[in-house]
Amino acid sequence: MTHFALSVLALMAVQDDQATATLRGHTRSVHAVAISRDGKWVASGAEDAAIKLWNVEKREAVATLEGHKGSISGLAFSPDGKRLASVEMFSLVKLWDVASRKEISSTEGHEAAVTAVAFAPDGTSFVSVGKDKRVILWDGETGKEKSKLAGHKHEVLDAAYSPDGKRLATCDDGGNVLVWDLATGKAGAPLNFPDIAATALAWSPDGATLAVALSDDSVRLIDLAGMKEKVKVADVQATRLAYAPTGRFLAAGTTENVVRILDPATGAVRSTLKGHESTVKAVAVAADGKTMATGGFDNCVRLWTVP
Repeated sequence: MTHFALSVLALMAVQDDQATATLRGHTRSVHAVAISRDGKWVASGAEDAAIKLWNVEKREAVATLEGHKGSISGLAFSPDGKRLASVEMFSLVKLWDVASRKEISSTEGHEAAVTAVAFAPDGTSFVSVGKDKRVILWDGETGKEKSKLAGHKHEVLDAAYSPDGKRLATCDDGGNVLVWDLATGKAGAPLNFPDIAATALAWSPDGATLAVALSDDSVRLIDLAGMKEKVKVADVQATRLAYAPTGRFLAAGTTENVVRILDPATGAVRSTLKGHESTVKAVAVAADGKTMATGGFDNCVRLWTVP
């Protein structure tokens, strides 16, 4: 069932490396955020099992979507902003109608915690991945299961579509990164990082580079033409990665309570955004390439204008 609730917004002064707004309303750590393509809506999900839908212009929550059994682990808007996919650390995968705030579908498609969700660029499908080693494709309109991609032997932690929607990248806690051809459902030879976990992914807007966060506190930039590492960014304890859709930067949420803004070509740290009081677990960048939302273990969602 969907319930509506207004929440309190605390505004922060706009200073160097400070958030432009702090959205308060969750009672537990925020693990997922998403921004609609038109920049009008931010969705956030937390350990309190609630999803909040925020009006960016008014800086207020307009709805709370309830029905999940556990901590929200991933959120993704459809490209047209009409639907929202959500997953949790139990087994539920849900699809919501944004306008009516009503649930379109709810499916226990996984046998363990679901770790991430992503919408295809054309909106016809979305993907969920989980600790059951499954990669599941769902219909973007109905939320019904379309197919499964088999290949991972370890817990799958993240997924990212290529900009043209023809390929899908997934990563697992065995250090493997797979790139799938969605036309055939087959993956090429995995890229493996021995003895470390591959925890987060982001695909560059030009389709040429895959950013991978690893548990050795590094971010690797992978040249997809040859599936070879071209840049290693050390000392970035990344939890989530997000490219600006304009290609202007790569953002990394970290366990250091900050967001690192990285140069998309060299990996150099351009700036550090401070404001969260604990781990930054979720990052999303709007289509304008400037507005960013983050969520953290301090129970807050923060909005930023990235310089």
